[in-house]
Amino acid sequence: MYRYAVIVTTILATIVIIFAGVLWITSAGNTEQIGRAKKMIGRSITGLLLAVGSYTILWTINPQLVEFGSLKILRVANVNIASDESQINQFGSTAGILVVIGGKPSSDFGKKFMENNIPAEIKNSYTIVYANWEDSINDIKAQAEEAKKQTGNKIYLIGFSKGGETVFNLLKSNFQVDAVGLIDPSHYHWREGILPKNTTMIWGSPFSTNSEFKEEYEKIIKEIEENGGRVEKIVTSHAGAVKLYFDVIFLGKKNI
Repeated sequence: MYRYAVIVTTILATIVIIFAGVLWITSAGNTEQIGRAKKMIGRSITGLLLAVGSYTILWTINPQLVEFGSLKILRVANVNIASDESQINQFGSTAGILVVIGGKPSSDFGKKFMENNIPAEIKNSYTIVYANWEDSINDIKAQAEEAKKQTGNKIYLIGFSKGGETVFNLLKSNFQVDAVGLIDPSHYHWREGILPKNTTMIWGSPFSTNSEFKEEYEKIIKEIEENGGRVEKIVTSHAGAVKLYFDVIFLGKKNI
């Protein structure tokens, strides 16, 4: 392409020089016309020298610099930006099925409470199975497994307050989950060695710092941390721990 540009420049410069020569010859001593012809000749020669000189320099550096190969347009592979790999969050896992177990319905901490306190961002990204702590273990497992059968997604088990007891009972029944979340859990059915590695817990309300529970909590915390999980101590009400858990662990909205 550069070669053709030099050829075209040479032809145009030659034409302009010839035209300027004709002007000069026919000027009959007219100094203005002679001056105009000289400028045209000078500019044409300058342009020609620039074209030839730039071509020569580029060719000397690398002959490929003055060669243009055919352009190849690469097709970009389709990427599903909504795939579950794009949903990774601080829970350490990807969007899937949340089995969320609330506390005592009689104390307004049941599944309705959980449903009202889970952020919209989580509801939009996950299939959620709500349960109360006193619901049948088999019923909870059946609902979770049915959701997994329909979606093929991973199962994440989360328990709040006495829902933590149900989480421990589910784990002891060999219910297979991909991660566990505990929010100020009651610990009565906890047994060392049942928590998976990918466990997160928020604790610290007056309920969980009660001396009656403190020793057991410290054992649970030790197990989670030794398995590479995450534990956050908070200063909030027992009820406030639910929203804070999802804001901190899932959405990273707050620093504790």
